[in-house]
Parts: sequence; structure tokens; C-alpha cells
Amino acid sequence: MVTRGLWNLRVDGKWYRFFHPPRGRITSPDSPATLERIRKVLSETDQADWERVPFPSPLHIDLDYVYNIDKDLGILTVDQWTGDDVLSRMLRRATLTKLEDPTLITIEAALDVVGDVLDQQNADDPNGVISEGLRINIQEPTPLNELQLLFLTDFIYLWRFYFDDMLSWKSTSLLFRTLAIGILRIAAWDFEVRIDTDTTEIPLQFSSVPGWQAPSGDVFWFHGFLITLHGAADTVGEAVVKAQTFLRESPCRRQVTHVIFMSLRHIRLVEISPGSVQCTSSIPLIVNTSAMHPSPGCRVLASILSSYSWKPFCPRGELWSVNLPTEILDKMLNAMMPRDIVSFAQASLEVEKWYYSSIPQLDGLRVRDFDLSIPCCGKRHRPNTEGIYCSTCYTWYNVICMGLSSISSSDTCTCHDCQQHITCNIMETGGIHQTLQLRTSKPARRRPELWLYGRASVPAGEIKYSVFFGGAFTGLAYGFEGE
Repeated sequence: MVTRGLWNLRVDGKWYRFFHPPRGRITSPDSPATLERIRKVLSETDQADWERVPFPSPLHIDLDYVYNIDKDLGILTVDQWTGDDVLSRMLRRATLTKLEDPTLITIEAALDVVGDVLDQQNADDPNGVISEGLRINIQEPTPLNELQLLFLTDFIYLWRFYFDDMLSWKSTSLLFRTLAIGILRIAAWDFEVRIDTDTTEIPLQFSSVPGWQAPSGDVFWFHGFLITLHGAADTVGEAVVKAQTFLRESPCRRQVTHVIFMSLRHIRLVEISPGSVQCTSSIPLIVNTSAMHPSPGCRVLASILSSYSWKPFCPRGELWSVNLPTEILDKMLNAMMPRDIVSFAQASLEVEKWYYSSIPQLDGLRVRDFDLSIPCCGKRHRPNTEGIYCSTCYTWYNVICMGLSSISSSDTCTCHDCQQHITCNIMETGGIHQTLQLRTSKPARRRPELWLYGRASVPAGEIKYSVFFGGAFTGLAYGFEGE
């Protein structure tokens, strides 16, 4: 039986990877050859045959096993698929000292099953000094928001195996910061789109690595907001202390600072002022259905980062020494390079307004339906129809679809799915795969077509738009039907 997999190795704080190209042929944990291979790796001091990677590669649907050898911590971790009808991930672990036992024939006897050690939700403030009364008004979705939700959903789907590796979601890990900044940049439309540019990096494979630059720390400024990354089990009070410590040393401190607390499971919006701290309740970000439907956290981030519903606003406005007609400004901005226009929008209030009121970089693309942002009917600006958002999942609905005659500015509502607790608010290890029913793409040991070499791949459609973060491919590439 042919099995597929790869090796991750950590030495002196650096990660390395090795697999046999092209498909990653490997032996199983019950094979003596696996134990021999591990002992050989432990005895070696040179990683010349290993590929340097920023973080360990996760278990992929095209693989059966991933072996993580952590020399720094003295731990071996085996990640594998288990089950025949419904696939789930099984994580097992052993200390490297156990593998030195000369009576050991395979690693099976030394491995212990590891459960999901992460809490579902960060704990509340134990001192009760933080108010959860902050309310954010979500504005009617724009055509840009519809595309943002599409990109966010596709982004999570493409990198779902990294998102599913929840044991790597430590707030101090490079992987956590890399995934977090990817979500934030799409929510802020802070990327470059290349037109009619082919790339050899699609489709993404088990060997694909998120290669864009991540923040160097857990607290940083992003589009006027203070982003504070924290672990899923950290209390709100601990995140507040982290943000306040950063602000005391920051020259950019304002009277009221708008902060986004972010773990990959949840976000909270926070306002920190000298006399008080207010925050929203916990808003789910990455959940089991995030690769199919926009999560509440994705809806909130796309709204606040591309509008003034909660963004810090300068009341004095902006004064230009040259009064440009709107038509000239529009032509000038459309002619700019993608990276330049993103920087210009962050530096100028007027350009930022233009940037988020249009669909920049997509060469005149028009959005026809709003199925992700307005799922009730997929239509925007229906005649004589107002709109309202669900106060639980932040989904926008036309009032007529909710069965309401009219609304006032203070009205709130809870949609049917949230009332019936249908909306998914949790993320489980392997949950994305179970929700998407990915066993239609079987594990490698049950896919004999992978045993053949030189197979011609199915030709893909023409690529019209490719999305990049600072020159690094995001995995997002789009074309039109029929091309």
C-alpha cells in the first residue's frame, strides 16, 4: 500500500521540511523503516537535504501522515487521517527519549493521542472592569464588500489545512500572524491585483506555503486600528493590558483608540480611552463553515475596515493645495500602480473615500448579485426597501425579506438562523473538512491514480485576476466563465 506524507523538523528555533517529490511517498508509523528514519534524523547535525520553511507544513487531504520532529522540545508528533466513512484528524505524540529504547521496533507503542487542547472562546475579564456595551453599526453592504466576502471565503478554503492546524495558533507563532494579516488585508482591500498574469503556483498543493510578510509582533497599527493578537484562551483583560502597554510607548496614541482583539477563533472590537474600556461581545471568526459561508467576524472586519462605520475619523477633513476636478482625480487614480494606490489611500482621506466607494484594481468589474453579503435575496437597493443587520451574526437583510414593515435607527433584530441556533459559531479540529465533505477527495492510500507518474493535469480556465500581498501570491486567482 502506497502512503504519502512529509517530515517537519525544528532545530534551534528554525523549521525545515522534507518530502519525496512529486507526491511525498512515505512509510507509516507501524513500519520499522519510520523509526529508523527518525533515529537517523536525530543523529544528524546537517540539514542540507531539508527545505527551510517559515513554519511546519500541516496535514493535507492528499497526505496520509505528517511527522513533526521537534529537537528543541524533544517531541515527535504524528498527524494523520483516521476513519473510513467520516474522516477526522488524529494527533499523536511521543518524547524523543522514548524512541531511544533499543527494544522498540516501531513508533506505534510510544505514541499517545493528543486531544484538542484549545478553548472555544477567550475568557471574560475576571475583574469586571471592562464593559461589553460597545455596539457597532454595520452599514449596507457595497459591491466591494461582496467581493471581500468572496475573497475571504475562498482564502480560508484554499489555506484550510493551515487554518485547521489549531495547535499552531499560538499568539506568538509566525503562522498565526501570517494567517491573521492575510484576513486583515483582504478585509481592508489592501493587496495588489495583477491583470492577465499567469502563475505556476496554482492549484495550491500540500507543498504550498503562505509566503507573504507577517507583522513582527503581536500588537501593531493597521489602517488606523490597533490590532492585538492573542491566544484563544487569553482573557479579555490580558489582551487589554497588552494593548495598553503598547499604547503607552506609542507616539500615535489618540484620545480614544479603536482596537481589534483577534484570535483566529474570535475577534472583539474595543474602544480604549483614559477612563474606560468598552468592547463588543466575542464575534466568531474562523468556524467550521468559514470555507463555505462568510463568518460573523469576516462580515464585521470587511465592513469596518472599508467604511467609516467604526473607523477613526478626522473632523477637520483634508485640504489639498491643488483643487483637482473629480474626473481628473478619478483618471489619475485609475492609472496608478496597485501598490501605489493602496499606499495613497492610506495617506489621504479623500483618496481613501474614493478607494472604498469603488472597486479598485479590477478593471471595470461590476457586481451583479449580492448572494454573500445580502443572502436573503441577493439584491441591493430594492425599491422602497430598507435594510437591517442581524445583531448576532452581522448578516444584512432587506426588511421586506425579514417580514418587517419598517424600522427605526435604533432597531435591532436577530435572524431566523440565529434564533434557531443554526448559525455555526465553533471551530473544531478537522471541522472544516467534515463540513465540506472533503472525503470526495480520498486520502492518498485510496487514490491509485496518484501512484502514476506523468499524468497530464486538467487544463484550467484563463486567469483574469490574481491577488498578491506585497508580491507574494495569495492563492486567489479568478477568471470568467467560458474563458
